[in-house]
This record gives sequence, C-alpha cells and structure tokens, in this order.
Amino acid sequence: MRLPTGQRLLIALGVAGWLAGGGAVASRGEEIVRLPPYIVEGKLQGRPWRYARFPGFEVLSRCADSKSRALAWSYDDAYRLAAAVLPRRFFGRFDVPTKLIFYSQSLWPAALEESAAEILRSGPLLLDIKPRPPPGAPTPFDAILAPDPLISRQIYGPPPGEVSATTFGPKPVFFEDMRLTDDDAIVIFTVAPAENSGYYKTFLKPTFVAQLLAARTPSLPSWFVAGFLDLYERLEFAGDTITLKPFVWLDPEHTEAAKHDPAAVVRTWLPLVELLSEDSSAATRCSTGTAAMAAAQLRLFLRWALDPADEKRREAFWGFLERACNEPVSEQLFQAAFGASSQEVAANLARYLRKAIRQPVTWNASRGDRPAMKFADASRADSARIRGDWERLQAAYVREAKPEFVETYRAKARNTLEQAYDHGERDPALLAVLGLCELDGGDTGQAEELLTRATRAGIVRPKAYLELARLKLAEFLGDPDRDGKLAPVQTAALTQLLASARAQSPQILETYQLALEIREHSAAPPQPADLAFLAGGAAAFPRSAELACRTAKIYLELGRNDEARALVEKATQLGASDGYLHPLADLRARLARRAP
Repeated sequence: MRLPTGQRLLIALGVAGWLAGGGAVASRGEEIVRLPPYIVEGKLQGRPWRYARFPGFEVLSRCADSKSRALAWSYDDAYRLAAAVLPRRFFGRFDVPTKLIFYSQSLWPAALEESAAEILRSGPLLLDIKPRPPPGAPTPFDAILAPDPLISRQIYGPPPGEVSATTFGPKPVFFEDMRLTDDDAIVIFTVAPAENSGYYKTFLKPTFVAQLLAARTPSLPSWFVAGFLDLYERLEFAGDTITLKPFVWLDPEHTEAAKHDPAAVVRTWLPLVELLSEDSSAATRCSTGTAAMAAAQLRLFLRWALDPADEKRREAFWGFLERACNEPVSEQLFQAAFGASSQEVAANLARYLRKAIRQPVTWNASRGDRPAMKFADASRADSARIRGDWERLQAAYVREAKPEFVETYRAKARNTLEQAYDHGERDPALLAVLGLCELDGGDTGQAEELLTRATRAGIVRPKAYLELARLKLAEFLGDPDRDGKLAPVQTAALTQLLASARAQSPQILETYQLALEIREHSAAPPQPADLAFLAGGAAAFPRSAELACRTAKIYLELGRNDEARALVEKATQLGASDGYLHPLADLRARLARRAP
C-alpha cells in the first residue's frame, strides 16, 4: 500500500532504522538480517493444527487449545487497551481477519531448526549477534517506530575461529515472534513457550499500531501519527491499567530545570499552528536545531490532549483531529474545536507542564466478556490458506532482507497452497491467496485465472480485486488494435473490479491510482459515477498530492474549475511532496487564468 507521504516516510524510516540498527548487524565486515521462521514439518508428528475464529481474528495453532485461547485473547486485549487511549475510529479497519499462527515450542525442537538451517545455509551469514541497542530519542521528523518483528532467541553457528573458507558458516537466526503485513491483511506468527510460566501478554507493538493508523481513511495527519506512536511506545500495560510515566523534557537535566522555571521552557516553543503544520516548513525545521524541542512539545501536546483527567478536553481534541484529517491546522480550527486560540491553548499547555513532569497519566480499560473461541481440527483448506499466506509474505520480506533466499521461501508458499489445491480444495479464499502467490512469482496467466475465480465468488480480499484489475488493464492495453485506448465495455469491467475493492476495508491508495490510469486510457468520456469514484479517492487520501493532481486535471479538462481548484488548494495546504509542487503550481496558474 502506498501510504500518504508523511506516514509513508515515517514507516519507511522506522523499518530502515530497524534494518540498520537491530535487524541487520555488522560483524567482520558482513551484514545479515534475521530470517522468518522456516517450518520444516514433513509428515506431521504430534499435535495437529487446530483452528478457531473470533471477531476480527483467525487462529491456526499447534498448541494446546487452552494456551491458544490465552494467547489469542491477549490480542483482543491489545485492541481494547489501545482503544482506551485512542478511539477505534482512528484505527484502520481490516475486513480480512488478522491471522494468528501459534506454534508450540515443544514441537519446535533443535532438529527442526537444524533442518531449516541446512536448507537456507546457501551463503555466508553472521558469525555473531549483537544485542539491539536501546532506541534513541524519537522526534516527529525522525524514525519513531520500535523494532518489529520481535527479536528472537539467538541461534549461533560455530565459533568464529572454527569457521573455515570451506564451510557454509553459522546457522540462520529465526524470529520467534513476527508480524508481516500485506496491503489488506496482517499475519502474526508466534512460537509459544512450552511451560506455563512462559506465558506472556502480546500487546500491540508500535509497528502494528502504525499499520492500523496508516490504514485509516481519511488518512491521519503525519504529526499525529508520529506523536502518537512516540507516546504509545512509552506506555506501560499492567492488567486493565495503562500508565504513562512523568514527562521528560528533553533529558533529566532539562526536566529538573523545567520544574523550577517552566517559563524558560515555554519561551523555546514553536507556535502550535506552526508545530502542527504539514507544509514544507516542517522539513526546514528538521534541519535546524529546533527538531528536538518540537518533538518534546508535540509529545507534551498529545499528553495534554489525551489525558483522561479532563474528558471534555479529550472530546474537543477528537473533533480537532477529525477535522485535521481534511484541512490544515489553523487558528480557525483551534477556535472551532477548543473554543480558544492557539495561544490560549499553548498557555494551558504551559500550565500543564508542571503537572506532567511530576505525575504519571493513567488510563483504565474495563474488561468486557472474552470472545468465545471453539477450536477444531483445521481443515486442509484453512491450514494451507493461512500458512500459505504467511509464507507468501515471508518471501516478500526475505526479498528485501536476504534476496538469495527468496525463491526458497516462495517455493515453500507455493507448495503449501498447491498441496491443498491438488487435493481438490477450491475455497475462494485459498484461490485468492494462491493467485496472489502466483502473481508474486511472475506467473500472471495463472494468477489471473485464480483471482478471477476467487473474485467471482465474492471473496473478501480487496487486493484480489485490485490486482486482477491491474492484470486485465495490462491485457487490454496490450491489444495492438486498440491503440492504447479502452473500449467502454472494458472500462466498465475494470471499474466494477475496483468498485468491489473500494467496498472493502482497508481502502488501498493504488485502487484510485489505477482508476485514474483507466480513466486516462478510456475512449469514452467520464460518467458521473466515474467522477464520484475519483472524488472518493481524494476524500479518502487527502494527503496524496498525486491523486489530487491527476484528478484535478480531469476536472479541468471537463471545465469543472471549482472542483479542480478545491483539490489543488487542499493538496497544497496539506503538504504536497516536492515531486508534485511544480505540477500543482502549474494547475494553479491554469486555474487562475480561468478565474471569473
């Protein structure tokens, strides 16, 4: 999913920071990345795969049902606890249930890892693993995502002195707890500890929260995504209580000084409207010495806004945030939401600073009824579909982290899915995953056939409709007799596929990018429904300068100057990226010449 610029940058920096700091570690001039768990089962021994569903989740487990239930509940708890801090309407919704795969540690013996290592030891790997350094002080302009996937236990190879030029090197290091995401789905794999004392609560990790925030439409402002993830990483969970420790202004020394002279701190603040701006001035601040100050001020602002001690203020902030998704932060917005100017809000914030550096913030999340889960032996289709989707995403992860292993992982995914298919399984969800797997491997013909069958059955998988539309568009445009133009019947078929993708959650930016490409190749003029579709994309992704620019051009060609002008102005105000500054300026100039 191509996220809005600000969110895409934050997540990319976070992942890049993890790869540079925790996931890839240098030793003797070599660099590797820990690998996803490679399950080598052969003939299944011991406990079979068990399956259950509960709202929003599917569970596939090789653990005792009681342990599987306890682990699955921890994820339900995570959503409940996160919603105590931030209402669920600010998280993206996934119609495809999140898949949880639990593998008992007692069934994950050293021999299994040795088998996986033998398969994957095809190149030089890391000789030593250094512990992950503690995360640095985050800012709203730097990488702020905590490392995720979680660090697994270390599986070492021979000591460095025993590795010769003729050996393959040490064994890979596998994750024991890992989350992988697709545009429309999340899959989580966990090796569960064997003993009861090893139970642990798996709360939502910052990168998982980042995925939920990024999937939300209309897209959230980047200052909020950065600031909330920063705050979330500092939360402490204990039962039904969430605690945020007393506020630290920059460092302990500055915090102690702020206790005695908060006015000196306030004098360093940026005006709130400027702090929450998403225009190019934010990038300028990043290169100045104010970035750390701005990060601390944003952290304090969100702490003040989310503090449950003042419910009226929290409700005012929710309204402020809702509107900030669609319009730039301004004095008018402060007045409308808080009934006060930004200077008056800043004065309240300054008074709150004394309390913040002395007292923690506590949220209480009452526990409701546990969702019921009834486990049964997994069907061949469910087991293959969930494991195959996980292995398909593993291949995508490995392609970026360790590309020489990608075909091994991809072959594993294809084998898992095709075994079920060859046994006659035709579940539409299985066909969709197999089609996406074939597409990842470059077999577009097989992918199109499988995705066609899955979508005709009404599968809930937005990406299946999107990718099928992309394949069919390439097929239609490849017809030399059409001269790069789509016949009306072709346009209608493609639009129907994208309409099905749009009707499911989450919204995917590429759905609207592809709709624009279809419109640009269509021989027929756009109908009102076509324009409504494009307007829906601009509303769902108001921070996408690309959508705004391309849609505005269509409006301009139709003489609908007011709609074009509104899109251009909003994209400019919400922080268009450098790549679209000139096209937007050109459109603005053309619109000015048409002004009444």
